[in-house]
Amino acid sequence: MRISELRSTALEALCAGAVGLGLAWLISPGDLALHDPGPHVVWIAVIVIAARYGTEGLLLALPLVWGPLVAVAGLVGALGALGARLDRAQDLAGLVAAVLVGWVASTHEKRHKDLTAVVAAAREHSAAQQSLLGELEETCLALCARTDRLDVSLSFLRHVAARIEGGDMEAAAEATLALAMARLGARAGMVQLHGAARAPRTLAAAGAWSEADGATPDLRGDRAVAAALSTCKPIRAIDLHGAAAGDADLVAPLLDQTGVAVGVLAVRGVPQGGASPAALQDLSVVGGWLAGALARGQDRGGAEDDDVADFEKGEIDYPFAIGGDPLAEPYFELQIFPSPAFGGESERAS
Repeated sequence: MRISELRSTALEALCAGAVGLGLAWLISPGDLALHDPGPHVVWIAVIVIAARYGTEGLLLALPLVWGPLVAVAGLVGALGALGARLDRAQDLAGLVAAVLVGWVASTHEKRHKDLTAVVAAAREHSAAQQSLLGELEETCLALCARTDRLDVSLSFLRHVAARIEGGDMEAAAEATLALAMARLGARAGMVQLHGAARAPRTLAAAGAWSEADGATPDLRGDRAVAAALSTCKPIRAIDLHGAAAGDADLVAPLLDQTGVAVGVLAVRGVPQGGASPAALQDLSVVGGWLAGALARGQDRGGAEDDDVADFEKGEIDYPFAIGGDPLAEPYFELQIFPSPAFGGESERAS
């Protein structure tokens, strides 16, 4: 019991004792009802305090209620009657009743404290479960949003696949270019067929390839494209000293059944850090899908699409600078240097 509770209990015991003493004085002013048969009236005050505060209240009430009664009995000369009362058993019954009432009250108070602790623990558990439920709801919302995005992506991929497999070379090129630019976030892209017998044929183009001129360029003048056509390898350009306005960032060659480059899938304006080897690998895979579609389209179209009939590996020899071992690396990294004009002597990185 805390100090404040102890003080309030003692005060209530004194007040109850005063009330009991007043009743005894009213019943028998001469001897304070000490000669009356049965338990003394002040036991009512002790039992009330014991019922309210349990055994702790009982221990406080006994001296605080009986103490004033003994003092007043001494003042009125009734100590002999009080001593004679102690020889009888009627006040013992009052004491037993007070002890039983205090024990029952203490039991109920302990049970109340235990139930309060259980309720507090249940509330904490409920709050934790509510927090967990909120996190699960947020996770479900995030998963639903991801599922929606995945559905959109799958719809886009199904549309691209249908156009690639449709047999139309230009439709296949446009779908493949859209997929590549969506994957890489490129500003511009182009699919061109290249051959020694005729000028390049642009199958698909998107975005402004050159910031100065939005016209479709001849990608054979692009150093990265020239490297891809000559080596039949994917090319990743590294702009060390300032690339030309038309230089591509990533180039994937389109190979025929013999492994000869018949065209390129090139993109430009890839965000910083986006032109990674993994991105180049993805571009190469997409280019492989397009190369297969072009081969099927040429088979259906016959000789009218024979742009590369006379093309041989290594026939186009534009100046470019490359780094890396072509036998050890799956792609070359084209390093752009301030080099002589096209048609001059090429400069290769060591």
